[in-house]
Order: sequence, then C-alpha cells, then structure tokens
Amino acid sequence: MPPPPPGFGPTAAKSEAPTGPIQSPAPPPRVQEADPPAPATVMEALEQRLAKFQQQEESAKAEGNSSKARRMGRIVKQYQDAIKLHRAGKPFPVDELPTPPGFAPIPVSGVSSAVPVGPSLTLSPGKRLEPASPSSSSPATPQRSPLPSLKGVEGTKQEKQLKLLLQKQKQFKEAALKAKQDGNLQLAKEYLRQYKSFDPLIEAAQGGFPVDLTTLPATPGSSQVIEKEYEIVKMTDCLPGTTSEMYNQLITDLHQQLKLCMETRAHFKAIGDVANANKFEQLAVSSKKDLDTVKIACNKDEPIPKFHYERRTFDIVRCNTDLTDNEMEISILQGVNYNVPNPKEIDTYVRFEFPAPNNEEPKRDKTSTVYNTNNPAYDAKFMISIPRSNRNFQRLFRRHALKLEVWSKGGFLRSDSMVGTVNVKLLPLETKCTVHDSFDLMDGRKPLGGKLEVKIRIRHPIQSKQVEQLQEKWLVVD
Repeated sequence: MPPPPPGFGPTAAKSEAPTGPIQSPAPPPRVQEADPPAPATVMEALEQRLAKFQQQEESAKAEGNSSKARRMGRIVKQYQDAIKLHRAGKPFPVDELPTPPGFAPIPVSGVSSAVPVGPSLTLSPGKRLEPASPSSSSPATPQRSPLPSLKGVEGTKQEKQLKLLLQKQKQFKEAALKAKQDGNLQLAKEYLRQYKSFDPLIEAAQGGFPVDLTTLPATPGSSQVIEKEYEIVKMTDCLPGTTSEMYNQLITDLHQQLKLCMETRAHFKAIGDVANANKFEQLAVSSKKDLDTVKIACNKDEPIPKFHYERRTFDIVRCNTDLTDNEMEISILQGVNYNVPNPKEIDTYVRFEFPAPNNEEPKRDKTSTVYNTNNPAYDAKFMISIPRSNRNFQRLFRRHALKLEVWSKGGFLRSDSMVGTVNVKLLPLETKCTVHDSFDLMDGRKPLGGKLEVKIRIRHPIQSKQVEQLQEKWLVVD
C-alpha cells in the first residue's frame, strides 16, 4: 500500500492544528465616500455644487447617456448663471437650484449655514478604530442631521410631480389603446409617441430634479374639443371686405376730409388768416382729386387704387367768428337738481350782474321764470358790449367775476326769495374764447347742492390767441 501524499499524513495534521481558539480574519474597514465640508460662504457652496454636477455630466457623457447629460448640462448652466449673479451682487433664485445628495444648504440670509454634516471617517495606517466614550459619542455622531422642513416640502412637491406625470402617461397609454381599437392607427401612433416622451421626465422626477409642467402635452382629446368649440378661420375669410365695401369706405373718408378742409378754410378766412386759409384750400383740392379718382375707378369696376393713411397734425386757431371784437355772449342754459324742499313746485329765474370798469354801472339782467321744477331749462342768451381796448377793462377780467343769483318766485302776498348764488371767474377768458361749465350753487362759501350751467363767449381771448393742435387720420391715394 503506497504512503499518503506529503502534507496529508497524521503528523502534518497534528502540526497544523491550532493551539488557540479559531478566529476568522477581520475584513478591512469600509471607508465611506466623504461628504463635502459645510460651506462657509455662498460662493463656496455654489462652486461645490457646480463641480459635482459637472462631474455627473462628464460621467453621463462617458456612459453614453445623452438624456442625463443634457439634464446635467441644464443644471450646470443654472449654477453658472447663479454664480454670475452672486458675483455681481444681485439676488439669485436659491429655491430653483437642485441640491445634490449629501450637500449642506446654501448659507444665504435667513438660512443657517452651520447645519452639521457628517464628518468623513479617515483611517491612518497602523491605527485601530476604538469605540468612543459615551460622553464624546453624542456630539461626534457620524450621521448628518436631517433637514425635516426643507426635505419634507421638497419631497412632497417631487412626489406630486411624479404622481402627475405617471397619471398623464397612463392617460396617453389608454388613449393609444382606444385609438388602436377604433382602427385609427395614425392617432394611436401619435399618442404612443407622446406616451414615450414622458419617460425622461419621469426619470428626472425620480432623481429629485424639478420638472417644468408647462411643457407637458395637452390631455388626450382636448384638441378635438377645441376644434368643436371654435370655428377655424380660413385665409379667404380674413379679407377686409368686398370691393364695393372698400370703395364705399374710401369715398366716405374722403368726403369727411373734404368737409373738414372747407370748414377750416372758412374759419381761417373769417379770422383773416390768409396763409392757413390757402393751406387748407390746397388740402381740399387734393382731397377732391383723390375722391374723383376713387369714384372713376369704382364706376369702371377697376381694381382699388393704392392708398395709405397718414397721421397729420394741424394748428387750429379757435375763434367765435359770429361775434364782433366788442361783444360778449352770456348764456344761462339750465339748473341741475336744486336742493330745495319743494322740488316739483318751485318756480325759479336767474339774475346776473356783469362788473364794469371804474365807477360805471354794472350790467344786470334776468331770465324768464321756469315753473314747477328743480331742473329748469332757462336757455337764455344775453349780449353785452365790452371795450376790449380799455386797459381797465382788461384788468377787470383778472380781479372780478360774473355773479349769478337763483331766485324763487314768491306766491300771493309773498316776495321772491334767493335760492343761492354762483360766481363765474372771468380769468380763463384771457386765454380762451369760450368758458362753458356747470358751477355749484353756494350760500356764501357753503355749497347748497345743485348746479347752474353757464357759457360765456367772446370772439378772441383777451390776451393771446387760442391755438389747438388737431390730429387727423388722413387718407392719401397713391
């Protein structure tokens, strides 16, 4: 019988038998990846996060994951813009910046930057890990303190986004199956493409990245509802009108221009402004030629001639040409809602007094009586002679006013009683040729309620001409 192979004999087994207790070899301690240190400044936090996302972008490109690389590139661009804004001293949207796992919050104002982040475990060769004493184990815990408020809100928002994305993707899947059952393969393919477009969005939401919900496709079938509710307008329906309607509009506009030119020409001719009268006469001739051109083309059923509108500004001198230089017209038009105890029974009339220069007697007159109403329509006009060249009279316009008194007619054996007074200042007539307004009825300085409508006209303002700018939309036939 041959001897046993070397090393398997009984002597070898005895020599290799352990003398002490059997101990399994201890595995080498795992060194966890070190979390970044808590940033001391905002710029440091931004740069840490930017480096992290740039690293993830490069890793995704190396793996050939183009979708993830694009997402990381967008986040890198966000952080680059935030760094630019921070360097310029401008605020940046902290809430919109994604936070990588294990990173402390950005130490902006109102958020503490001293959130403890777990210290990394470092092993030096030749040293053993020994358990810390109970007194020192509490502050030096290797776990990061959680942020319940921020993480809870962010987690809830991300969960809602993910739930919405999954729900919408399910709708498109069901719509694609229904379209396939109905035999509409083209619509089924379209819904299937939109169903697949949700995959990268769901992947991003699961990774904790924000998703822009405004870019999601519309709910299946919503386009058909819109098409039923709204009529599609074709290009032919957008024409401004038929040829006859356009000719009528052009003729109407040119008639109005011609009328304006003739009236303004007559106005300037009446006040003796020959230059402006000739100017508007030339405009009237031009408008008459354009009107004849349009009429001839319309009668011959020719295409509409080319035309365009211009914005023109004219300087108009306001003047009451029906009055002479030494005339003033005072019109007492109506009373408005007199505050009296018997509004449906009161009979009223108006007296006025116009001041006179020096020691001359003021000019006085009154309207006829209007019965049984507190909204009387007097419609009375009075012509007064005024010496425009008199300097004392010119000063009178600055210092005095037209005084009007509203009187109530008395009954049998009762005298008339005054309801209230109105003072109309004459100062505006220095620069205007017409003053027309409703004035409050007063008892001294106390308003009584109700108004009196009065209009005063003179030919020219006392001191200077009243020039106004008139803007018109002017039609020109090319």
